[in-house]
Amino acid sequence: MSRRQPPALPSLSRKPATRKPKVEFVIACEGTATEPYYLKQCIDYYGAGAVHLRILKQTGVPLTLVDLAIQERERLMENYRKTPEQYSYGFVVWAVFDRDIHPEYEQAIALAQKNNIMLAVSNPCFELWPYLHLSECGNHLHRHDMQAALAKVLPGYHHEKNPIIDFSRIAKNVDVAEKRASVLERDAEPFCNPTTGMHRLVRAVINNGKRQPIEI
Repeated sequence: MSRRQPPALPSLSRKPATRKPKVEFVIACEGTATEPYYLKQCIDYYGAGAVHLRILKQTGVPLTLVDLAIQERERLMENYRKTPEQYSYGFVVWAVFDRDIHPEYEQAIALAQKNNIMLAVSNPCFELWPYLHLSECGNHLHRHDMQAALAKVLPGYHHEKNPIIDFSRIAKNVDVAEKRASVLERDAEPFCNPTTGMHRLVRAVINNGKRQPIEI
């Protein structure tokens, strides 16, 4: 009698099933560490496979970023018009940048608004957004002061030594941060210090994703 053979192992070369996203967020981003790392964690958590992130490789000042975003949106729209059947998902193009001390800041905002580029502008800097998860902020601040304030309330963060936001420490407070960011915008001139449009980008991810913020 022949000896019974053990069951065959599954092929290691077989590709796992992948879920197609329903929307792609294309980001023209000023930062090369803090913002991209935060956005990746945010979309991995809230998007849960329904949202795909693509950050453009080129960086620059706000006007350069907006130009890049416009070019990418035009390219995507042209491809869609030619072969709509190849697009099983939607796409939206964002420009993410700080006020900092950049020249032509107002021109960049106006150009983005004219060309249907979504904006997530932070004034004085991106660090205002994670800070609002943990504390209120109502005073005009220099970007260095804002970064120092975040370092005091977010363990492990340092603008130069470790410019990474530990998303797990602030994810549960996104609703609080949204409310605080909305209040700042309501009570001030558009894009002034302190304000941030990051809450709209994060809300767009949540609304298109498969996971909601944790209620506390």
